[in-house]
Amino acid sequence: MDIILYGNKIFNLENPDPSCIDSDSICKTLANICRFTGRVNRFYSVAEHTLLTFDLATRKGYGLNMQRHMLLHDAAEAFLGDMISPVKKLCPQFMEVEEKVTNVIYKKFGVELPTPQEAQLVKEIDKLALYIEVSHNFVGNFSKETWSIDNTHMKDIVENSDLFTNKTIDEAAFNLRKLYFLHFDTGM
Repeated sequence: MDIILYGNKIFNLENPDPSCIDSDSICKTLANICRFTGRVNRFYSVAEHTLLTFDLATRKGYGLNMQRHMLLHDAAEAFLGDMISPVKKLCPQFMEVEEKVTNVIYKKFGVELPTPQEAQLVKEIDKLALYIEVSHNFVGNFSKETWSIDNTHMKDIVENSDLFTNKTIDEAAFNLRKLYFLHFDTGM
């Protein structure tokens, strides 16, 4: 099963080749994918979500390794799209492919996969980002009680509107690409 990436590279989902992966393609693609399958007040990309999770990890004082995990935690979506969690849970084969692609991405950028403790922190930051995103962007009613998140220690971040600056697709891609370059120094 092949897909065509930016730059016209062919990427095989069953046998992913790290040489087909480059940060430009990941960043540009993530900037073009809308979160929440488009059910938002404005276009909000996976690249913007990645930038938010990176920012949250940085604000929480996590080091370089956790920051890298946040930059890569949704990178597989550049190859597979952003499937909402309820649907993803119904598709175990998709989750296997996602894990395989994620492993190849981590290998490409020379980053060890998260330890169980780091994986839990990634989930916590991702969930906090989801809470922030939903409270700022989601169409419809929103209730804090829906989310089991203690955000009292993050009140300044949750209420900080500068996290949502209505980035254009190109700005989001550029900002994400800049972080990839600084954190992975891939020369790509």
